[in-house]
Amino acid sequence: MKLVKYFDEFLQNHVNLNQSRIDKLERRVGTIEKLLRNNEIFGKYIQKMVRQGSWAHKTIIKPLPKSNEFDADVLLYFTEFDNWEPKDYVENLYSEFRKNDIYKNKVARKTRCVTLDYSDEFHIDIVPAFIRESFFEERSQYITNRVDNSEEETNPDGYTNWFAIKNKTTTKNNLVKVVRLAKYMRDIKSNFSAKSILLTTMLGLQVYNGYFVQDDVNISFTDIPTSLKTIFNRLNNFLKNNYLMPQIENPSLPGETFTRHWDEAKYQNFREKIKVYTEKINDAYYEKNTVESAKKWQQVFGDQFATWLIKVAETDEFGYFNKFSVTSHCKPPMWLIRITGRAQIDAYVYGQHNLTKLSGINSDGRKLPKGLSLHFYAKTNILKPFKIFWQVVNTGFEAENANDLRGEFLEDGFQHNESTKYEGKHWIEYFIIKNGVCVARSGRFIVNIS
Repeated sequence: MKLVKYFDEFLQNHVNLNQSRIDKLERRVGTIEKLLRNNEIFGKYIQKMVRQGSWAHKTIIKPLPKSNEFDADVLLYFTEFDNWEPKDYVENLYSEFRKNDIYKNKVARKTRCVTLDYSDEFHIDIVPAFIRESFFEERSQYITNRVDNSEEETNPDGYTNWFAIKNKTTTKNNLVKVVRLAKYMRDIKSNFSAKSILLTTMLGLQVYNGYFVQDDVNISFTDIPTSLKTIFNRLNNFLKNNYLMPQIENPSLPGETFTRHWDEAKYQNFREKIKVYTEKINDAYYEKNTVESAKKWQQVFGDQFATWLIKVAETDEFGYFNKFSVTSHCKPPMWLIRITGRAQIDAYVYGQHNLTKLSGINSDGRKLPKGLSLHFYAKTNILKPFKIFWQVVNTGFEAENANDLRGEFLEDGFQHNESTKYEGKHWIEYFIIKNGVCVARSGRFIVNIS
């Protein structure tokens, strides 16, 4: 089962990086750029400072609780310095940060960048880069390697554009969401390794937007779980057809391979794990029982997926849960429940405009056509005074498509009227509240509409 709304909730609450942390990152980078533009050595040579990697691709995810830190990359473009060797860019940038009281204990050097470590927040990797163009040479971008004292050609703008086109092909940012989910799965499972740029590239390559082969979005990428299934099955087939490790090239810079950080053993493990998780994704996707499907999705993404759904199903006192499709929009009772009396519902069908009483109906009885009126009456042995709260819950594709999946509580009297509007299995229930405590509830009266 797709459980689309649970994927939305899971991404929002457990996978996506909080907007507040992104805002803080933006402020930190802005402060760093201002500092460097005022620097005596670098100031007049700086051209621009731009996002790179997961930050640029919008696939950065929330770190796991045990680390609480994430990485962000920025490219710092310079006009080339006269008489500087490649190693001087990182070394001198590092030296300038070391002179600053704010950054001297945060800064470190890596092969191609300077890293600023904001403890328990994030790391910012600042990568020196420059653009070289001449009458005889095409416009090219380079980063520097201080260990080898060499220049390395790069094309981050080209990669970002390539990924953006792939993402646009899937519509609704579904490729971005699949990459985030895959990175989360990699981190939470910790049983295979793949650098983010390699994983992102392999997933992006499974989206077909070529001249001869185009994806049908309405089949392959209709929503998040369908996109996940499509991309993982294609990746699994690609790996199945490549028993030995293939070379995964940078799609924007032929000749640069992202598999250079892998070896055959890591590839074989990745190949096997993708096979296992693809099978689990397929099993969860095609499972028809809502709760069982949620449990199978948990085998892919861990216990944080659809936790509330499973908890509600396991504590459903009336045993109605499995009769319905996804019901995450249904609000749980907001009162302390101490049942001391009885409550039941009598229901009758009326014609349009409530003019003619047609018949009585039973809960979960015959299917009713659309366009009828329903009158529900509360019957209880609880003595007044008390308040009655009705809850109407719509389920199914039609109600969801109309953005009318109700589940709130409405204070009303002994009679409550509704209409047969959407195809599917729906219910109504009322709660009797006395001094802030639920002393009786009717249980769900199920209405079938065809």
